[in-house]
Amino acid sequence: MRITPQMQSEALRSYLVNNAARGDRLMRQIAAGKQILRPADAPTRAPQLLRLQQALSETDGYLKQVAEVKSWLSETDSVLGQIGELLVRVRELVVMAGSSTQNADGLSSIAEEVKQIEEELLALANSRLGNRYLFSGGTEAEPFVRDDQGRVGVDGEFHVMERQIAPDQTLRVNVDGRRLFVGSAAGGEDPGLFDLLRQIHDHLLEGEAGQAKLRIQDLAALDAVFDRVLKERAQVGAWLQRTERVGEQLVDLQVRLQQHLAELDGFDLARSITELRQQEASYEAALMVTARLGRLSLLDWLR
Repeated sequence: MRITPQMQSEALRSYLVNNAARGDRLMRQIAAGKQILRPADAPTRAPQLLRLQQALSETDGYLKQVAEVKSWLSETDSVLGQIGELLVRVRELVVMAGSSTQNADGLSSIAEEVKQIEEELLALANSRLGNRYLFSGGTEAEPFVRDDQGRVGVDGEFHVMERQIAPDQTLRVNVDGRRLFVGSAAGGEDPGLFDLLRQIHDHLLEGEAGQAKLRIQDLAALDAVFDRVLKERAQVGAWLQRTERVGEQLVDLQVRLQQHLAELDGFDLARSITELRQQEASYEAALMVTARLGRLSLLDWLR
């Protein structure tokens, strides 16, 4: 059978189309970093691949949750640390005020500093991460506000925040700000932080009569509140350490799953790049042949 110019042209066109399709597939495989782009490419391995990909997706989701929890707990720990530092200063002032050497002017000056510290503590109690308040359970409403008499109380409800950081691990991640800051106002036995600061302020303005209360009553109550802050911070630290351990385990699992996927997929980047270059060279050669055939005349073909 004689091969006509049209037959050669059709054969070259078909080769060019197939070559381009193969090159496109290689480029998509290189971009995706895998050989199997869809289940139909490897029907026998598809179920296992899908299970591994689902497990990897779930692990990625838990890692994002772990990152969020670590951010929340780290911010909470930082705020509790600042609160503790301010309470240490208040204790120094109470001890100073309880001294018999303090006169009325000195006590008044200390009372003003305690008042300023109370304002700082109120701002810390209403600390936020993004638009969520740390000590109200992640709500978007300011949890601690002053009433008409200047007392600080809870506005709204407290919500317990729990996050699933692994398939079988759910962790509480927030501190109960009501118990920490308002104490007896939330049903606790000990006085709340803000009630105590208000009481200390009042005793400072009572002069000598208030100094005895500062030395005995207020100092003991302040130590109890400070101890409560330390316990809450220790709990947050324990939650943070547990979260970090789970995060490390999830990263290890993620690496193993990725390795299993790579082994099952059988993708070889170097080989694919080499093959792509060969495809490109073949494609360019075919284009050159096609161009030359297009320039041949009928007489050339007859000869």
